Amino acid sequence: MRGIVYNMLRRIDESLFRQVHDSKTIAPFSCTPLYTCEGRIIWYHVPKGVHSFQVIPLDENLQHRFLLELQKNHSLWEIDYYGYRARIQTSSIEQINLSFSRENSCDYRQLHVKFLSPTFFRRQYPYIPQKYAKEYKIRLRKKPRSLVYPFPDPQLLFNNIVRIWEKYAPAKPGSLEKFRDWIDCGGLAVSEHRLKTVKVIEHKTTNKYQRGFIGYAKLTATENNSEMLRIAHILLKFAEVVGVGGCRTAGFGRIRVEVL
Repeated sequence: MRGIVYNMLRRIDESLFRQVHDSKTIAPFSCTPLYTCEGRIIWYHVPKGVHSFQVIPLDENLQHRFLLELQKNHSLWEIDYYGYRARIQTSSIEQINLSFSRENSCDYRQLHVKFLSPTFFRRQYPYIPQKYAKEYKIRLRKKPRSLVYPFPDPQLLFNNIVRIWEKYAPAKPGSLEKFRDWIDCGGLAVSEHRLKTVKVIEHKTTNKYQRGFIGYAKLTATENNSEMLRIAHILLKFAEVVGVGGCRTAGFGRIRVEVL
């Protein structure tokens, strides 16, 4: 899906496209996968019919520019997807309300997270939590390797969401520094899961692909800390909107969360 967005941005403004495409920071937008009318995810074998997808701009400047051009320039509605020519028939704009950041304290200790589209994280080896690396002034002899990690480790999951929140969300849901420490110290653990690793071909004519996991995981608090659990729930609700993990711009990392 990011190819569609990049193509639109290039047609809007080459400099805007380069600014977004060449950025070395957290991507300023997310996408859902392409869905059929029945809600089934399509990756590259696209059947005839009406399908849908969502683009979630996170940067304020990108929001205004992209949405304004989409409304007034209908040539942008002609798109290509894996060689298939299509036209956007209708579009709608929804503003996400972050009022859940003021939720009351919770009385639950488990969170059920369903991974709807393939999700993955990158983990450095050796992995040293940032807190301890700073506190003990740990220095590695060489740059750590970064490998794809297809499992919802709470540290990787929440640290990823926190980075997106701190970059683009307008207000803090609480002390994110304390929350990071809580997660790094094992505040949440995977107590149950049913996950499957899948492979998504990124292009039909190349061998380029990406692996990720789908399924569900149950996260259980190792101690009764209602404030930290409240923040965890808020962050996961935020991730329902923006996605989580790698390749958010390609439709990866779509989740749903429930409290137990």
